[in-house]
Amino acid sequence: MRPATKGILVRALILLTAVAAVILLVYFAFLEAMPDLLPLLKDGSEDRIAAYLENAGSARGLLALALLQFIQVVSVIPSSLPIQIAAGIVYGRLRGFLVCHAASTIAHAAVFCAARKLDKKLDGWIPLDRRSSRLDFMERSDFPAYMTVIACLVPFIPNGILPYAAARTRMTARQYTLCILAGNCIPVLIYCSIGHILLEGGYLAATILFASLFAVSVILFRFRNQVLAFLRGHLPRLFAVNRDNERGGN
Repeated sequence: MRPATKGILVRALILLTAVAAVILLVYFAFLEAMPDLLPLLKDGSEDRIAAYLENAGSARGLLALALLQFIQVVSVIPSSLPIQIAAGIVYGRLRGFLVCHAASTIAHAAVFCAARKLDKKLDGWIPLDRRSSRLDFMERSDFPAYMTVIACLVPFIPNGILPYAAARTRMTARQYTLCILAGNCIPVLIYCSIGHILLEGGYLAATILFASLFAVSVILFRFRNQVLAFLRGHLPRLFAVNRDNERGGN
């Protein structure tokens, strides 16, 4: 075995060991204390999640909420909608938003960094090509940061797949984290607000909020070339940074 190949294998083994250790620590520290979290995540019912969080108490419930949001991103389970709606029901739009957005951002950054370090070795574990066929525009785009923000806005896209897809682009970890902070800010706030509104019986207002977010995401995607042309004219430095990344890599 060549020394270079051996070094790569050793580094990969060390990284995998560290990831496994973190997963085990999370499991024994939290999941053993909260055994109902994973079934709730698989069930995907905001009513059950809200009932669990409400019965767990304030501090324990907030911790469970953060963990649910983190696991949702890492495990690529389809949607964070039930978690964020439940957060709005139990904790209101502001507290629910802060916890969900913070946990989601941390999870996205961690998964992006792990996927970038492991490069395409994750392909055998996570069937990215099959599950992210609708996210190919991120890799093909001249400005993947913009496409990442759009993907954050679109309801029903499994946002846990985004860091795996984005790791194949020219974005740096810092750029991707900023995209998640910006792109997830409005939808997470809207989903938590929908939960709070539903609690008060505002079904029409909740529907309008959801439909508005979907409409905005469709418009931004449909007219992406025009928006990017506008950005090129008014924010040329963004594209200069993007070209530097393309030449230099990450």
